[in-house]
Amino acid sequence: MPDLVTLGECMVELFCDGSISQAETFFKAIGGDTLNTAVAAARLGSHAGFISKFGDDPFAPFLNQELQRERIDLTCCPTIPGINGLYLIALGEKGEREFTYYRTGSAASSLTPDDLNLDYIRSARILHSSGISQAISPTCRRAVHKAFQVARAAGVRTSFDPNYRARLWSAQEARSALEEIIPLTDIFLPSAPDETQTLLQTTDPAEIHAWAQARGVPVSILKQGDLGCVVATAGTLKQVDGLHNVRVVDTSGAGDAFNGAFLHGLLQGLEPVEAARLGVVTAGLKVEGRGASRSLPERRRVADTVRDEPWAEKIFKPETGQKESTRDARLSVHIDGGARGNPGSAGAGVYLELDGRPWRGIYVFLGERTNNFAEYSALLIALEFALKEGFSQLEVYSDSQLLVRQILGIYRVKNPSLRNLHDRATSLIARFKRFEIRHVRREQNWDADALANKAIDLQRSGEDQYQS
Repeated sequence: MPDLVTLGECMVELFCDGSISQAETFFKAIGGDTLNTAVAAARLGSHAGFISKFGDDPFAPFLNQELQRERIDLTCCPTIPGINGLYLIALGEKGEREFTYYRTGSAASSLTPDDLNLDYIRSARILHSSGISQAISPTCRRAVHKAFQVARAAGVRTSFDPNYRARLWSAQEARSALEEIIPLTDIFLPSAPDETQTLLQTTDPAEIHAWAQARGVPVSILKQGDLGCVVATAGTLKQVDGLHNVRVVDTSGAGDAFNGAFLHGLLQGLEPVEAARLGVVTAGLKVEGRGASRSLPERRRVADTVRDEPWAEKIFKPETGQKESTRDARLSVHIDGGARGNPGSAGAGVYLELDGRPWRGIYVFLGERTNNFAEYSALLIALEFALKEGFSQLEVYSDSQLLVRQILGIYRVKNPSLRNLHDRATSLIARFKRFEIRHVRREQNWDADALANKAIDLQRSGEDQYQS
C-alpha cells in the first residue's frame, strides 16, 4: 500500500507559448494540485497513491498511462462515464501566465464519501488534500472531510493545502471549508501573502501559526514563493531560504512540488526544517521548466542539488550495486526534424544513447510546421529530456548545418519565428556543465530521421525504449 495518499482531481494540461487565442500548437501533459504533489513525491522515491475518478473520454488512456509511468498507485481511481477536467495555460515572453479552465461536471467532481476505500486510507502514513479538492463539488468536499476523519482515527497524519482559487468559490466559502477541515489537520501548508491575507486576514507567520495551533495543528509551513518558507512547530518559527540563482520559466505547480518533497522528507525521517529545505529546492528546480507536473525534478537532480546538506545521505542512499546518479554518464543525442511541405506535416525525432548504447527514442508530431521549426523542436525536446533526467553533460548531433551554426553563434538567427526557439534552447544549454553540438551527415543521422518520419506517419507522439 502507498505511504502517501493524495485526494483530488487529475486534469489534462494543454500548454503553449504566447497567447492561447493565437497559438497553433499545444503540448499535452497531466496536472491537478494534489496529483502534482503525489508525482513530486514519487519522483523522489515515495510510494504514492491517488484517490479520484477518471472520465471515459479520449484523454482517459493518456491519463492512466502517464500516471502508471510515474508509478502512482491508481487502485482508487476508477474510470466512469464522463469527462476529465482540462485547462489551457499560455506563457508569455516575460513569464506571465494565462489560464482557461474546463472542469465543471468532471468525473473527479462526482467523488462522494461512499466512494472512499477506507482501508486504503488507513494503510497510508500521510493523507494529503487541498481546498481545490473541496471546492470542485459539495460531494467532493464531504469526501475530503470523511477521508480526514478516517485517517485521523487510524493514526494517519493528515496534510492540507488551502490552495485558494477565486474562480472556484468565494473567500467566505473557502474560509468555512478551511474551518471545517483544520481541526482534522496535522500539517498545514498555506501560501503567503495573497492566500493567507484572503483566508486569515494576515500574512504574519507567527499569527498564522497561532491560528493553526489554536485549532490543534502541530506543524504549519508558510510558503513564500522565491523567498522560501517559514516552518512553525511547537511555538518555534524557522525561516528556510529559497533556492538561489533560479532561472524562472513557469511557476505553475511550484507549491505542489514543495508539498510533495516536504511530505517525502517527513516520510524519510527528516525533521520539518530539513524537509522544508528539500521542499524549497524541489520547487526551485521545478520552476525552471514548463508544465505543472512535466517539469517536476527527478530524484537524481534533487539529490545532486542537496548533496552538501548534512541529511542528504540519509534519504538519497543508492541501492546496493547501483549508482545514485547518471549525471556522470555520457549521454549523446541525435536529433532531426522535418516537414512534408514547408510548412507541412512535421515531426521531431530524438535518438538517445547512454554510454554509447541505444537507450531511448522520442518522436513528436508537430502538426503543420516548417523544417526549421521542426529541427529546433527536436533540439528543445532533447535538452528538456536530458535536464529532466538529471544529466549535466550532453552531446548533440544534427544534420542541420544551419541549426548547429546558429547554436554555436556562427550564424545569426534572422527569422523572428525561430528567435524565441533559439533563445529557449540557449537558456537550457546554459544549465549543463558541459554541452557540445556537432554537425553530421544525413546518413549518420538515420535513427533520428526515422523517428521524425514515424511521428509524421502516425500523426502522434510516443517513445521507444531500447533498454531498461
